[in-house]
Amino acid sequence: MGDERQMNLAQRLGVYQAERFPLAAHGLLVAALTVGAVGYARGGVGWPGLRVWLAAFGVLLAAFLLLRIADEFKDAADDAAYRPYRPVPRGLVTLGELAGVGVVAALAQLALTLALGAAMLPYLLALWAMTALLRWEFFVHDWLRAHPLLYMLSHMLILPVIVLYALAAAWQGQGSLSGGAAWLLVASYANGLVFEIGRKLRAPEYEEPGVETYSALWGIPVAAWSWAAAVGAAALAGTLAGVGADKGLWLGAVAVVGVGGAIWAAATMQRRRSHAAAKWIERISALWVLLFYLALGLLP
Repeated sequence: MGDERQMNLAQRLGVYQAERFPLAAHGLLVAALTVGAVGYARGGVGWPGLRVWLAAFGVLLAAFLLLRIADEFKDAADDAAYRPYRPVPRGLVTLGELAGVGVVAALAQLALTLALGAAMLPYLLALWAMTALLRWEFFVHDWLRAHPLLYMLSHMLILPVIVLYALAAAWQGQGSLSGGAAWLLVASYANGLVFEIGRKLRAPEYEEPGVETYSALWGIPVAAWSWAAAVGAAALAGTLAGVGADKGLWLGAVAVVGVGGAIWAAATMQRRRSHAAAKWIERISALWVLLFYLALGLLP
């Protein structure tokens, strides 16, 4: 930590990025989401130019960065008490410095949105409003913290808003979205649950005091099978979205592979309750989302 305090701001933010927002991993997933949503929205009328892809990708990547920064603020007290090794409590960066990064990210979103057209501003405002609600936990912090299931379900509402932005960016007021778009928003919500449960499902020896995980809250069997059920819900909704855009075959094939992998991983976690089994759930979560959105917008 002594060496960290000698770093300049850019170096410290680089360390923060590596620990809390790895750009390579996040960039890959956001790129897949962008490809899937934009490709789906365009349907059979041709894909938009590179400007639309890059602007949508930039806005969505910044949206996830703003969510990470919002988490740093709302979890500051818990991190200081139970996770002193994280960048903010150990003094690598301050909340004020992260707020500055957030302002820059929001201004970049605004510029990219205006490049797409003023008609996109309501979608950006919706993104900002939902991010603010998550930052202040819908202004019912204590009540939500006392109800972990509702906490999780409420916080995943950001995912359909993010996907809706990408859909709108693809169409840009030139027509209406395909009939399965509502199912795509449902699938994106379920995919949020896949990621959320998957990253907070641990072997008993890896649980930390004061850190709420679903394996600790619900027990490993319930948490593992809830995660698998979320994959199944995303697969079903995604297939219905695909049918609505004549892409049901591709989504159906990916659904079979994804659900099969989820059942195997959940059963393995229930049986072994090991760190290796938990890591497989985390890996399959990422692989599932990549395959889902690529099948949605690229493979057809």
